[in-house]
Order: sequence, then C-alpha cells, then structure tokens
Amino acid sequence: MKAKPSAIILPGPPVAYWTCPSCGTKVRNLDAQGRPNRVQIDNKTLSLSHPVIQEHVKYVLNKLPEQVCLDCYHNTLDLLGSLSMPYAQKGSFLEEDGKANTYIIGAILPSSDFGEALVSLFQVHNDQLVLAEECPISDYDLRRITIPLSQGDIHPELWKLYQQRIDERHENWVHLNAKMVNSIY
Repeated sequence: MKAKPSAIILPGPPVAYWTCPSCGTKVRNLDAQGRPNRVQIDNKTLSLSHPVIQEHVKYVLNKLPEQVCLDCYHNTLDLLGSLSMPYAQKGSFLEEDGKANTYIIGAILPSSDFGEALVSLFQVHNDQLVLAEECPISDYDLRRITIPLSQGDIHPELWKLYQQRIDERHENWVHLNAKMVNSIY
C-alpha cells in the first residue's frame, strides 16, 4: 500500500491591528480588499475654517494625528458643520425657522485623554463666536441636530458657517442630515 501524502496547511500572514486615535478602537490594518483601513486627515477634515475654531483646535490638540479609521473619517464628515440644539433639547427636522440658541458643530477632535473624539460646539455670544460646549462623541445625543427651514433667529455668522459647510460638501445637505435623522429614530 502506498501512503497518501498529507495535506500541508501553511499559516497565512498574521493580522495586524492598529488603534485609531479618534475612537480608540482596535481596527485591522487592512480592509477586506487589502487596502489600508485608515485615512490621512488634516485640520480641514476635523474642523470648520474659522479663526476662533482653528485656535481652539491648536489649543486642544498638541499634535494632530496623521490618520484615523474609515468610520471616524465618515462620521466626522457627516457631523461637522451640523446645527445643534443645546444640551437636553431636541432638534427639529424641517419644521420651523432657526432658533437663536442654535449651536454649530465646529470641530470633532481626536482625544487620547477620553479615548474617543471630542465634539466641540460653538455659538455666537455678544457677536463673537465662542466655544459653548465640548463633550465626548459617545455623550453627544444625535437627536439634538436641527435642520431649520430657514435662518430665522440664528445669528448670521453661524448661518454663514453652516452655508459654507453645505457648499464644501457639494451635496444636498438636507438629504445628508435626513439620512442621519432617520438613522436616529
């Protein structure tokens, strides 16, 4: 009798992981197609282009991380520039005009202190844009996002930042926010 050759199974390459500086999640280095599972970022990706917001970014971040995972990148793009209501208030979706106490999400910053990104909300107080609130992204309630039918009582400088962000995205902002609101409810 002839001995059958046994099958030799070669181990594949080890799966390498990388920890995203924005969400603190351990993610694979490569996605299912073998492409890098991270994206290069810069200040334009993380924050709106306003001098007060840029100064805040420099103050909070000692060093800007070079890359974030794909999920963080897409979440940042979707949330950045959205209008928000103050803490514990629900936003409205195409129901009424903008309110005077509206905030704008001016920056979403990776934070090693919290192990996740920080959402920085700004508002206009005494005709100056100021930081109104900052919280870890897991504490931010997406139901606070508001999409007014028109500017209403929203300060013109805040509305201008909102409109600039819409123009930068080159897509229907209402449609984008509608997807987000539908995923919340």
